[in-house]
Amino acid sequence: MITLEGFLLTFGSISLLTLTVVSKQYSTDVVDTSYLHLLGSLVKRYNSLSFDVAMLSLGSGGFILGYFLFQSRAVPRWIAVLGIIGSVLLFGRSLAVLMGYPQGFALFLPITLFEFIFPIWLIIKGFNQKLPDIQSSAV
Repeated sequence: MITLEGFLLTFGSISLLTLTVVSKQYSTDVVDTSYLHLLGSLVKRYNSLSFDVAMLSLGSGGFILGYFLFQSRAVPRWIAVLGIIGSVLLFGRSLAVLMGYPQGFALFLPITLFEFIFPIWLIIKGFNQKLPDIQSSAV
């Protein structure tokens, strides 16, 4: 899922670089430039769509990570819950935007906090060394 996210974000960003070529053509072409406006709009829309599909991938992968962190108790549960809530909100926001219901960026806040807190926690404290036996607790 991380590969899909990286692929989409990379090609979405590269697509914006084509706008420089379009702008150079726009400045030199004096005949009909309406197709350049259309091309510029399509490139910007592609970038937006690729970003939202990448965030769907991040949301689903983040949910799986948060769930396993919660079940294993490898980190404090509040960090895992923050990751789960943030991932669900991110996934829901991206899905809503793709369906035509624009949402603000405030729904990115929980996953942003998780992505700052989680690595800092791992650097300072690390994983919980006393992990419970998941197989015996599941039976």
